Amino acid sequence: MLRKMQPDEIMNNAYRLIIQEDILMTFEDPKYLSDRELRALTKLDNVLESGYNDWLDRETSHMEDLRNNIVDFAKGYADSLDAERREKRKSEPER
Repeated sequence: MLRKMQPDEIMNNAYRLIIQEDILMTFEDPKYLSDRELRALTKLDNVLESGYNDWLDRETSHMEDLRNNIVDFAKGYADSLDAERREKRKSEPER
C-alpha cells in the first residue's frame, strides 16, 4: 500500500496517526476530560477523526507547541549554565 502512495500522502497519513494517538492519550488521562465530556464524545461516529479535524481547524499546531517547549527548555538550560558559571567564578580566588 505505501509503495502506491505519493510521499506527501504518506506524510499526511503519518501526521494524522500521530495526532490521533495524542488525542487518544488525552482521553485516557482523567485530568483532561470529565466523565460528562467523555460520554458526549461517545455520540460521535468517529471521535478520533472529529478531534483530528477540529485540531486542523485551530490556529495552533503540534509543531508550534513543540517549538515553544524546546525554546523554553533551551532558555532554562542556558540560564542554569549561566548560574553555574557565576557560582564557579564566585568560588574562584581573585587574581
